[in-house]
Parts: sequence; C-alpha cells; structure tokens
Amino acid sequence: DPELGYVGQIEQVDGDMLRRLLDEGYLPVVAPLGLLWDEGPRDQIMNINADTVAGEVALALGARWLVFLTDVPGIAGRDGRSLARLSARDAAALVEEGIVSGGMIPKVEACLRAATGGTRTAIIDGRQPHALLAALERGELVGTIIGPEQEAP
Repeated sequence: DPELGYVGQIEQVDGDMLRRLLDEGYLPVVAPLGLLWDEGPRDQIMNINADTVAGEVALALGARWLVFLTDVPGIAGRDGRSLARLSARDAAALVEEGIVSGGMIPKVEACLRAATGGTRTAIIDGRQPHALLAALERGELVGTIIGPEQEAP
C-alpha cells in the first residue's frame, strides 16, 4: 500500500539460524525489518509489524510460549470485559466481528498464527507490577490466554 510507505509482509523466517544462535548461548535480537524482494533482493528496507514478526518467529522456532506484554488488561469480549481465556476460534471471531480492533488485531493474529504450530500464547497487562513474574512463578495471569491450555505461562 503506497500510503503506508515501505511496509512489508513476511515470506519466511529462518528458524534454523535462530535456533543455532540460541544453542550457542546467544540471545538474538530480531528487528522487524525485511528486504524488498522482486525477483531477488533489492536495495530497499521494509518495515514489518513487530507483533507479526513475533508470531512468525515463535512458529519457526516451535516456541512453547509467545507472550505479549501490552498496555491493556487483555482481550475484551463483546461486553467490554477482559477475558481470561479464549479458544483460537473465539479469538478469530472477535477479530472478524470487529470486537478486537486497532493494535490488538496484529497481536491476536500473531497468537493465532503461532498456535498453528502448537505454541501457547498470552497477552499480559504489562502495566501491572511484576505481571510476567507473577504469571511464571504463581500462575497469576493478568491478561488473556489464547488456546485450549489452562495453565499460565
């Protein structure tokens, strides 16, 4: 879309390369950038939505969990209340109905994409003190888990 500028779509993620780096003890930092590809690489960097990249990286690595720390209490349902758990089907329906909107759409879509490979996903309210630690240590999730799993990350 020319109005958006140089915004790209993901064609593939090299999970093997990332896995080799992790196996060697490195912590890769993945910038959500790509190259314009037109019958080969061109000299144009493309911006890619970071949420979309996270979902594709999780899928490529076969990650156990994909967790988004965000500034909302989770995914809101039809009544506007935050939902603790959603099936993938119900999450997709909320997007399709327009209940999930704005910046939450790419997060939910990334969760759904990662879930196709067995990754469990969560959207956690990062404004809450120690939200990730509480989820990891005590199973006290402040946010939404997408998928059939019932345990917190």
